[in-house]
Amino acid sequence: MKKIHTKIIITLAIFAFLLSAKSVSAAASCSAISVVGDWNGDGKTKIGIFRNGNWYLDSDGNGKLEYDKDIIGKLGMLSGDVPIVGDWNGDGKTKIGIFRNGNWYLDINGDSLWDGGLVDILSPNFGIELACPANIGPDISVGLWSYTRDDIRSTGEPFKITANKNYVIKKGDGTIIATVISTQQTRAIYESAGNLQVYSTDDGIPLTNMGDRIIFESADGNNTDMIFDAHRPSIPTPEYSNYNHYRGKIELRYTDNSKNNAIYGDGETKRIWVINELPLEHYTWGMAELNLANVTEHNKVMVSIFRTYGKSKTELITYYNQLGFDLVSTPSSQKYNGYDYEISHPTIKKAAEETSGKIITYQGKTALTAYSSWSDGRTRALDLNLYPYLKPVDDPYGDYNGAYWNNAYKSTSDLLASGNHMKGLIAHGSVTLAYDFHWDWQRILKYYYTGIGITSAY
Repeated sequence: MKKIHTKIIITLAIFAFLLSAKSVSAAASCSAISVVGDWNGDGKTKIGIFRNGNWYLDSDGNGKLEYDKDIIGKLGMLSGDVPIVGDWNGDGKTKIGIFRNGNWYLDINGDSLWDGGLVDILSPNFGIELACPANIGPDISVGLWSYTRDDIRSTGEPFKITANKNYVIKKGDGTIIATVISTQQTRAIYESAGNLQVYSTDDGIPLTNMGDRIIFESADGNNTDMIFDAHRPSIPTPEYSNYNHYRGKIELRYTDNSKNNAIYGDGETKRIWVINELPLEHYTWGMAELNLANVTEHNKVMVSIFRTYGKSKTELITYYNQLGFDLVSTPSSQKYNGYDYEISHPTIKKAAEETSGKIITYQGKTALTAYSSWSDGRTRALDLNLYPYLKPVDDPYGDYNGAYWNNAYKSTSDLLASGNHMKGLIAHGSVTLAYDFHWDWQRILKYYYTGIGITSAY
């Protein structure tokens, strides 16, 4: 039979294994993708299954999955990985591969594993311009920090911004004022009567009245790869001050609302907020809650909680909506440090990618994912009429004074006073269950949240 030498084949075949008693369960195979190829080079096309990074290839062509005879491979495990097959080296045998975000990972030596770019082939960016955009969820808006009027007046420290690519400056009504080269710095000041002004000495933008809003976004219309440097001010603020870079859009907004005083307690109701708008999945990449580089399942727990909480704030009218955003970047909502933190803590992005789009639900609705750092050995209920999944559970795993942690004693009142409400999941308990007991992230979530489901939101 004439050999067919293919360079790249993406195959979704209408075949299934005649599963033996030792094979994958019927329930498990529901999420499988069928593949076909000549796995042993005898000139005959055979069947196979790709599921969650595992490849089950019927190398002898008998239509049965036999672990001692067939090829069991492992390549690709991230959400969105597309299995591909082809004869990459021309030896007559079909081999496996993965297409991921514009990158092609090809098993050139035929061992059905990824051995790295020195052995196998990585072809970056081929056809990336043709790929469908990733589903990264709804947009969420985050209040990063704010200025008083005096902070940002021309006599104070102006707001400053640069970017990784060209960007436009818009008024609140969408009118474009200017297009700015990425390396050029734009500045904004507060003039009076709720009016913000923008200018750039680098780019020749004269002092321009903008009203109460200034919006900065990508000039090419693609904000998913837009990164702004918002140059946090040296002005002391309660917010964390050593993170400057943020994905997506940046907005400067003048607000006059009593909630400003409620947040800061300084008697000032008039503030100018710096707001970051970006897709929910990118927001999750900047999570700065308790995470540990070597405890992967715990990190998956935390990003799932973080994503779920953010998703709930895009669905509801929140405390902060009158100020122009959904939530804040501090622990008052949940701690978000943006792109700088994403780069310095790559295990967070990895955990987010491996749980991409997954949220916690109860009876089909987004759950309130309350969580606390420590407990005193038992969690607390939170209005079981509204949140029946937030039932008390025994928690020796996150007990501040428990056997798994070597802490100086703290009473329950001391723990409560330091912000541990002990409702929902206990973060240090998650660490114990993941690290010491080897629980996976879904089991941990279902221990602390009774009767919940884990659902793909996008």
